[in-house]
Amino acid sequence: MRVGFIGLGRMGLPMSQHVVRAGHELTVHNRTRTKESAVVDLGARAASTPLDVSRNADIVLACLPSLEATRQVFLGPNGIATNARPGMILVDHSTIAPNLAREIYTEASRREASFLDAPVSGGPAGAENAELTIMAGGNAEAFTKIRPLLEALGANVRHVGEIGAGSIAKLVNQLLTFLNANAAAEAILLASSTGVSPADLKPILKTAWGQSAMLERAIDKYAERDFDAGAPLRLFEKDLSLIQEMAAETNLSLPLVEAASSRLRKAVSSGLKEQDLVAILKPYEQESEVLVGGGGA
Repeated sequence: MRVGFIGLGRMGLPMSQHVVRAGHELTVHNRTRTKESAVVDLGARAASTPLDVSRNADIVLACLPSLEATRQVFLGPNGIATNARPGMILVDHSTIAPNLAREIYTEASRREASFLDAPVSGGPAGAENAELTIMAGGNAEAFTKIRPLLEALGANVRHVGEIGAGSIAKLVNQLLTFLNANAAAEAILLASSTGVSPADLKPILKTAWGQSAMLERAIDKYAERDFDAGAPLRLFEKDLSLIQEMAAETNLSLPLVEAASSRLRKAVSSGLKEQDLVAILKPYEQESEVLVGGGGA
């Protein structure tokens, strides 16, 4: 396949490398051009703009850091949906609002092209190991055509439904991720306040009903006080905003999300937005004067 990839960040770079290793002809672009060399060295071609990527590809994948970047890359005057050719398949792996996905779909459809919103979950490690969960919304025929390509990137590739459904599935995942992260922070803080360490909890909670992927991840990080960003808090600031917008559109009350959002705002205002999701613990520690895990900050 002639494939394009736009956005070579912590997720996009390893994803694009898997495209090359799967034997596809790849053209890439990244706003910071120096990042392109890691894919070019594997055999990809670098393009100077997103539009140049689409001119050299029949399928274009994008993994972008913000809603503004997604809108510009797909819908700007030189956007890849605005200038799509008939038969092209455009895919966005970013986390975006369902309404934005539908807007891009409409623009692509005007030009007889397809668009799939196909966000991913699994973090940088999942991207590097091609173990991502990919949830796609949009035309089922287009999804079937590119499924082998997506399976080079992820271990769990699913078509969820109509356009926007992929974004909805991702936001549901993000809701659970952030609520579980807050619950893990409170639970481990409670244990630490009574002298039970995260390391002692791990083998117990691993098989108990309270287990969750976020809890297991947090226990290891708290034991070492490892707050380096695999999933920076600033990304959840955007995602929780999208969740709240979606709830407002359906007049739905989400009190746990509201409480978690308040905690997130406190962490961000404390200068933690570039630290990992588990840094949501730090405001709890400051309020309770309890330090979790080993030494360090």
